[in-house]
Amino acid sequence: MISYERFSEILDEEMELLPEYVFEELNGGVLVDKKANLHPNRLADDLYIMGTYSTSPIMGKQIVIYYGSFAATMGLHGEDDIRMKLRDTLRHEFRHHMETRAGFFGKGTLIDEDKQEMDRYYAMHRMKEEQAEKERLEKERLENERLEKERLEKERLEKEISENKAVEKDMPDSKLPGNENCAEKGSEKDYWGTDRYGKISEGVYVDCEASVDTVVNDNKNEEGVPLAEEKNARENTGFTDTGYRGIKSVVLAE
Repeated sequence: MISYERFSEILDEEMELLPEYVFEELNGGVLVDKKANLHPNRLADDLYIMGTYSTSPIMGKQIVIYYGSFAATMGLHGEDDIRMKLRDTLRHEFRHHMETRAGFFGKGTLIDEDKQEMDRYYAMHRMKEEQAEKERLEKERLENERLEKERLEKERLEKEISENKAVEKDMPDSKLPGNENCAEKGSEKDYWGTDRYGKISEGVYVDCEASVDTVVNDNKNEEGVPLAEEKNARENTGFTDTGYRGIKSVVLAE
């Protein structure tokens, strides 16, 4: 924003362009006020008064131009733009002065135009509020749709899991997923296994030869090598095919 001093200089230059008769009876003169003047009937802090024309028994007829309002609304503009806005504002206030001297206050006067400008301002705000409300409702609708889809998907998965559990509950261990090639047989040895849901089943030997890398048979492994030669043979190890079944312990001969 240009300086207050430069702003005042431009104002003086613009007043020199006006005819002398417009200054008649303007006994209060033209002043520059440094403050920003927000409109008292604004709906938000987006409506500034750039200049005013007033009459009073004490101050007389006077025009005030608000430097602070220009700084607030045109702070990033160049001098030429500020000059054009200042020219429009100054002549606007002088028109109020001329109409007041002539006794014109009705329809078609600047007072009427100012009222229409305020009506447009209120209409613009109503449109913004209506648009904001539409956007809020649309956002709410989309969020509700998303939540409903998540709820339905959750219910579907829970139902599917429940149905699978019910089917597998009545299914023989050898028929559970992953144990299709295993054969159950009773045993007095201490074997154990777990089903796919982590429940421990004791006293059942599930023979899955493909999954057991060491066979307890005459103390020899599958290649016929005596287990005593396997120094790294695992003790108390569970061998599993899919993670659902296993052998609790294997005692290896030394």
